[in-house]
Amino acid sequence: MRVQPLFVLSSLSFRNAVQLVQRKAVLTVSLLLFSSLLIACQSERTFPFSEESEIRLESEGLFNISKRVEFLSEEKPSDLSSVTEKDLGWSKNTSSVFDQGFSDRIHWIRFRIRNGSEATHWYLALQNNRMNFVDFYVTKESGNSELHTGDHRLISSKAKASFPYADFVLDYNETAVIYIRIETDSHIGFPIHLISSEDFGSFVYVYQIYQWGSLSIVVLYIILHLAFNRYLNLKLKMLLAASVFFAYGYFYFLYGDGNRVFLSDHILFREYVPFLSLFFFGFCFTLFIKDYLRFYEMGSYYNWFANILAFSFFLLIPLLFSSVPNSIQSSIRSLNVMIMYSFMIYGGIVNLLQRRYWVFFSIFAWMVIFLFSMANTLMLMHFIEYGIILEHGLYLSFILEFVLVLVSTLYRYRQLEKDKLLFQERLRALILENQSLQSLTSVSLDRIVVENDFADSTQYDKRTSGIDRHEIAKYIIGIFEEKKPYLMEDFDLADLARFCGLRIDQVSAIINNELNTNFRTLVNEYRVKEACRLIRETSDENILEIAFASGFGSKTAFNRIFKNTLGVSPQDFRKQPITFP
Repeated sequence: MRVQPLFVLSSLSFRNAVQLVQRKAVLTVSLLLFSSLLIACQSERTFPFSEESEIRLESEGLFNISKRVEFLSEEKPSDLSSVTEKDLGWSKNTSSVFDQGFSDRIHWIRFRIRNGSEATHWYLALQNNRMNFVDFYVTKESGNSELHTGDHRLISSKAKASFPYADFVLDYNETAVIYIRIETDSHIGFPIHLISSEDFGSFVYVYQIYQWGSLSIVVLYIILHLAFNRYLNLKLKMLLAASVFFAYGYFYFLYGDGNRVFLSDHILFREYVPFLSLFFFGFCFTLFIKDYLRFYEMGSYYNWFANILAFSFFLLIPLLFSSVPNSIQSSIRSLNVMIMYSFMIYGGIVNLLQRRYWVFFSIFAWMVIFLFSMANTLMLMHFIEYGIILEHGLYLSFILEFVLVLVSTLYRYRQLEKDKLLFQERLRALILENQSLQSLTSVSLDRIVVENDFADSTQYDKRTSGIDRHEIAKYIIGIFEEKKPYLMEDFDLADLARFCGLRIDQVSAIINNELNTNFRTLVNEYRVKEACRLIRETSDENILEIAFASGFGSKTAFNRIFKNTLGVSPQDFRKQPITFP
């Protein structure tokens, strides 16, 4: 019985430990994602549409009153006193959200409320971080109160959320008319919530837990790839980690509490930070996908297009500081993102057609994001009705994307491990059946079995940095066995490099390090194999014709290489055939 060397057992133990950590990490990420979804689904009661102007509160709770409000749109600014005197021009809102799309008009919202519950402290919340100026006015017989909020104003240190909200006191059976004034150049779309004091604390708590749950997923995901993912080189690890970080930053500042936590005193930056995060995400993730899907195998055109697409996100930065309306900027950003995901889907399908089934998971996630991006764009442009599911679905689909990219990576390299073992067995069989070839190439059987187990993906040679060397080695063997380019006499290393879409020195290094041989020896091995097949299958063809048919340029070179490889001449091989795989 053959005893495994100690370092081989250590390698296997380490690999099993890493796989165990990966499985637990995937399970943990899935649980966090599922928990975040459950936490986000809060029960709210919706007041149905009614011609009755007064909203009567009978109990505490979280209420969506969007269908019971009236709104007025004006071209010119006006104050509260002039608006309260207007009875004409008010329209009923019939949707469960207040959606006006992109508008440069000033919008007023009003509703009458009577408190029939024991709760006296109430909150009015508008879940939209991007509105420039929002003013709340509570008019009662006992006196009026007002509060001024909005993205273009300082956020109070006592604020509990980044979105505009106001609290007021309404005694039992007391009536108030509440006015909300909105002036913004961003998209206007949000549900109008009326929340009792106790429920508002839970509402904000759940809102924050949802964000912290998402952050936990992001941190765990980044740690997993940086520390435990031995299948990606350092460049791809850093690009993927940066992509996850900036994707989360985009949503955290656009929809979450990023403005309140980090930018409460920096009004100027609030408008730019979310979209700068989006641009950096697009840049990093496009470069990651370019190498992850190996566009270099698809030709220089696709690789060139991926680079142009990545840098196009930087070209959008000056647009942020221009006078171009937000509606047009939003459309351009969405279009760029959809082009990026279209290109990823295309690259994924090309890989799928090449039987790289691991990419299926990523394609599914990218198609979900593409559809949500398209729906979100149509919603922002007011072509379809605003919906909470459409808006937050894009965020959840981004989480789904990175989870499925992780699953894709694990599935991909689990298959590569199986392919690697099969490939090593083929080399092992070749050497066992041809001892002269073993002495010629100085390849050790133990080295073939364990060499790649100790390959650290972070220690690539500079010439092959960013390249999946084992995958390319397998691809080279596939080229030799399927296309048989070695049958051409003038086939050289430059031709093989063009097949692979790599530089000559990169292909040479991969052959030397992964196949433990050199290009010329590899070509001669396959030519000798072809000659052996022809000698066995034909008895009347002369040796010179077999030499030319096998890719050799002369009979002298054929006889010399054949005998050096198998230890016998072609003539003796014909008399007593030697098994050669």
